[in-house]
Amino acid sequence: MLKKLTGQGFHVNLWEHAFVNPASPVHDSLVPYSGDYLVWNGLVPDFSLDEASDIFAGYHKELCDEGITGFKLDECDGSDFTGGWSFPDCAAFPSGMDGEQYHHLFGTLYCRTIMKALGEKRTLSEVRNMGALAASYPFVLYSDLYDFGDFLTGTVNAGFSGLLWAPELRHAESSDELVRRLQLTAFSAQSLVNAWYLDKMPWLDINATDAVREIFETRMCFLPYLYTAFCDYHKNGKPPVRALVCDYPDAADISDEYLFGDILVAPIAPGETGRTVKLPEGEWYGFFDGKRRSGGEHYTETAGVPLYVRAGTIIPVAEPVQCVSPDTVFDITLRAFGDCTDAVCRLADDGGLTDKAACRVITLRLGKGTVTAGRYRITGGAVLDTV
Repeated sequence: MLKKLTGQGFHVNLWEHAFVNPASPVHDSLVPYSGDYLVWNGLVPDFSLDEASDIFAGYHKELCDEGITGFKLDECDGSDFTGGWSFPDCAAFPSGMDGEQYHHLFGTLYCRTIMKALGEKRTLSEVRNMGALAASYPFVLYSDLYDFGDFLTGTVNAGFSGLLWAPELRHAESSDELVRRLQLTAFSAQSLVNAWYLDKMPWLDINATDAVREIFETRMCFLPYLYTAFCDYHKNGKPPVRALVCDYPDAADISDEYLFGDILVAPIAPGETGRTVKLPEGEWYGFFDGKRRSGGEHYTETAGVPLYVRAGTIIPVAEPVQCVSPDTVFDITLRAFGDCTDAVCRLADDGGLTDKAACRVITLRLGKGTVTAGRYRITGGAVLDTV
């Protein structure tokens, strides 16, 4: 099955939790290195101990060697919002931590353990609990809570800690709710859809097929741009999705808009047809309509998601592809917003499938005889050809 899925362009991540069932082949080995309370009849490994971490990672490495590219690490938050179902705060672990301490570290230590299994393989995995100083781990946070406003807040604020947040889509009562939630999901660090949980299919129940296709194709148009933002995140620590105040100190009061790369995103909530957008001081252009706007408040109504680009910016836009393979060639259109005479645009191409493969960066400058606005093709080895 893995070979078939890989051949179709899929990368397979496995969904799991860390509580080790008695039927597991590593259960008996983990007994001495686990807490004194069971969860769902499963051991809770003390991942702060190398013995527990190595046993758990060793089993998962076998899966990675078979072609698994990542994991969704569930149920490691123990949230009291959902009833306190996990191990209690009074639990004791062989490292000396109690349950309260381990709740705080559980997700981060879980990520560290799984990274041992993944080795140098590039991944973008998911986890439900990760804390301070964990920004270097290639994991995206998600939550079983589902309020749209909370998900938008998480998207805006996660970058303050360097962490990534996925406002996943898993339920919608109407076409409007599905589309508005998917717009937020598409303009986040990871476009995460739990389609198995949806009880209303866009192509069967709520007539949203074309809108969903358009959103995903828009996401794919930004793939080289987003990859470059992640390259900057990896090399320089600049979050690819972050609050406006990170770049515009005077925008500290704007809490429902954010930057996707350097593009301003102002999501519209389900049930609404428009919203007031606050643009930081300066000159801005609508990404879709190309209209110039000055800083300040503007009301907009649109079925799409409002996107704005600061004047003097070049945005590389790709023709959407179904999936990305080692042979993928991107057809790029360089879109210039305002006076871009001295503007610089950087494109990073994928140097390989391991962390050791350094991303190669192309620097483009308009108006200096290097390139002009128009269509280009980025191929392997960071070669830019005119189309």
